[in-house]
Amino acid sequence: MTVHAAASVELQRTQARIWFEDLRDRICREIETLEREAPADLFPQAPASFASKPWKRISGEGGGTGGFLREGRLFEKAVVHTSSGNGKLTPELVKTLPGGDRQLDYLATSISPIIHPRSPCVPTVHMNTRFLATSQGWFGGSADLTPMLAEQ
Repeated sequence: MTVHAAASVELQRTQARIWFEDLRDRICREIETLEREAPADLFPQAPASFASKPWKRISGEGGGTGGFLREGRLFEKAVVHTSSGNGKLTPELVKTLPGGDRQLDYLATSISPIIHPRSPCVPTVHMNTRFLATSQGWFGGSADLTPMLAEQ
């Protein structure tokens, strides 16, 4: 990879990281608003708010910040986590990724919201979206809703 291409991929990763961190903060604010505005007679718990906790990656370079909410009025728990890191891909994984056939080194950044409502009639949400770059950059991810109980 040329120096220019490496700088371009790093810029893309930085832009994606900033966007994911802003999205994390917006999601946390909206969940806190829902907590505050929920009727007190719905669930007896007091509204909860997020606490942020930074972390550093043990192997390789990187880290991130998680926003953690516990024991809220509407949400039993919620995490909105962002991370960024550098490392080397395994030779097996390299074969499956765009641009991986030319480079083992990668840059990555991601966001992962995991939301557990108190009500069993509301689905649990888990989503993971990431920007990963080898010799080229790409987005990927998944999301799911856990089945819920039918309203009684």
